Amino acid sequence: MGNKTSVSIVLPVRNESGCIAALLVEIIDVIKYNLKVNAEIIVVDDASDDDSVAIVQTIVSEVNNRSETGKSTWPTIRLIRHDNCVGQSDTLMDGFKAAVGEIIVSMDADGQFDPKEIPLLLERMGLYDMVCGVRHRRHDGLVRKGCSVIANSFRNLITGDSISDSGCTFRSMRRSCVEIIHPYQGKLSGCEFFFHPMIIRKAGFHICEINVSHRPRTAGKSNYRLIRGRMWRGLLASIRIKRLSGRS
Repeated sequence: MGNKTSVSIVLPVRNESGCIAALLVEIIDVIKYNLKVNAEIIVVDDASDDDSVAIVQTIVSEVNNRSETGKSTWPTIRLIRHDNCVGQSDTLMDGFKAAVGEIIVSMDADGQFDPKEIPLLLERMGLYDMVCGVRHRRHDGLVRKGCSVIANSFRNLITGDSISDSGCTFRSMRRSCVEIIHPYQGKLSGCEFFFHPMIIRKAGFHICEINVSHRPRTAGKSNYRLIRGRMWRGLLASIRIKRLSGRS
């Protein structure tokens, strides 16, 4: 692969000081010993007010001073910081636009996804343009899981799509997909990320879904706001995307 970065892993962070260090160590080990390709990690901090940034900066300094040792290749790590909180969709998009890898992997920074399953996503990229994770045996509360089922069903009913778990951030896609989803940014009430598979599929790209593990959160608390936030915005965005996409 030469010096070309072939995989970019994007992590949106918002107050994850209790999780981010352990997760980065896990991802680094997967890159060094399992991927066997050049890779970068892009941490996009959405105006955290805890120690998340300081922790990431320490790891960035340590890792970027390492050199390649034998067959184990250290990734590069970049940190992008927001002065003001802009939300998950904009945070992810900033990471996508900054990525230089031919394949972009995204995942939450709360440690609930297992980095050892990144190779499972990449294996499918030989046949597909986007691979979407479906959380198997979800470790979330009943209310959150119930709201997710309702929101997914409503989105699919309105849009005609069939994505099983539109809220799962554990995905991979080709970098060429970024220019397809970018025009919709800022037009779906901050819920753009949920509709990326639909937008990409509508553009003629091939998508598949695979089951991924979902681990219990070990530190911090979720930034998810159910009825008061994301769910209602998601329902309104479903109606808006129908109009934007021209589906009758």
